[in-house]
This record gives sequence, C-alpha cells and structure tokens, in this order.
Amino acid sequence: MQNKIESNLPKVSVIVPCYNAEKTIVDCITGLISQDYPAYEIIVVDDASIDKSWEVLQSIPNILILRNSTNRGPAYSRNKAIEQSRGEIILMVDSDSKTIDNNLIRRHVFAHAKHSNNLGILGGGIQGVGKGIIAKADRYSHWFL
Repeated sequence: MQNKIESNLPKVSVIVPCYNAEKTIVDCITGLISQDYPAYEIIVVDDASIDKSWEVLQSIPNILILRNSTNRGPAYSRNKAIEQSRGEIILMVDSDSKTIDNNLIRRHVFAHAKHSNNLGILGGGIQGVGKGIIAKADRYSHWFL
C-alpha cells in the first residue's frame, strides 16, 4: 500500500530502444522491473531486429513492446515510445545498459524535483556494458551529468 507521499509521485515512462539486443535486453529489463518506485511503465521499441530480440521481449511480462517495421534508429524508436507514454517524466535507458540498484527511477524523480527550476535533462545511474566509447562514458559519468 502506498503512503500519502508516494501517491503524489509523478508517473515515469521508461523508454528502451532495442536493436539486436537479445544478449543484453533481459538484464536491462530485469533491472528496470526490479525498481522500488511505485508508478512507472516500461516501453521497449524493437527497431526491426534481425536477431531474437523480438522473441525475447515477448517472453517478458509487464512491459509494453512496440515494433518498427523497418530499422529506423534509436531516435525514431524513442520518439515512437514517447508518443505511447503516459508518464510525466521520461527516462531513457539503452538496451545494453544495466541498472546499478533498484533506486534508479526514484533517484531521477527526486533529482528532477530538486532541480525543477533549472533542469531539463538528467543522466546517470546506469552502467554501459558495451566496449565502445559511449559505454565507457556511461561508467565514468554515472551521476555527474
């Protein structure tokens, strides 16, 4: 049962674009499903993957899965998910990212509330699992953005 304070928390839409992520998407979504925040939805957009991402996604309960008919890229996929979202706050997570703890969403909500007058974008709280420069930047920047 939610307490009075938590019943006033904003709903969060977690957006995950996915392309050929059959090896990473389960870890990503498992971490998101484990969040302690009471009001959020997870929307995953499969960007016409050619691996088994679509099949893997269909086996995961409690998420909204959308699918592009052709590969359009992560920006298009994020926008498609945003159109379907119902949250007041949008949280974007890449399909090859892992959450570090079950407070990711709660921390983002409270950081937005604390800095609401001068903040439009907030980053942090994930660990990139890739080997490229972006994944390395995720690990180094963590909550510093």
